[in-house]
Amino acid sequence: MQQIKEELKNGVQTCTAGVKHDVEEVLRWAEIFDNEKELECTVLKHLLLHCIEMARFILREKSDRAAGKFFNAGKDAADALVLAVGPVKKFGFAHAEAAPIGDKEVADFAAGILYGLTGDNQTT
Repeated sequence: MQQIKEELKNGVQTCTAGVKHDVEEVLRWAEIFDNEKELECTVLKHLLLHCIEMARFILREKSDRAAGKFFNAGKDAADALVLAVGPVKKFGFAHAEAAPIGDKEVADFAAGILYGLTGDNQTT
């Protein structure tokens, strides 16, 4: 797994920021494969919740592979993996650094909402 992570990191060095961010999200998602106990519990839980759908994807993958439909087989395997482990989660914005949000920013946002609700309706 470590080799795959290194190859992904090295393979996107010249890519745009958005692609690098996507790869970082995939790598963060793949961290579960480094923790055998967490992976085992997650897969077992998802297997119990989605066993019929997972079986369908696996059977379809075998059928597609036997028929030489390798793209479809890969998609079926990926769909089964997402059901087993969970989807890649989006972390933040792909093209911008998020500014830290403090108490003042939250208060200013709330004040703006309240003003929008009351300031323009001539009730004050």
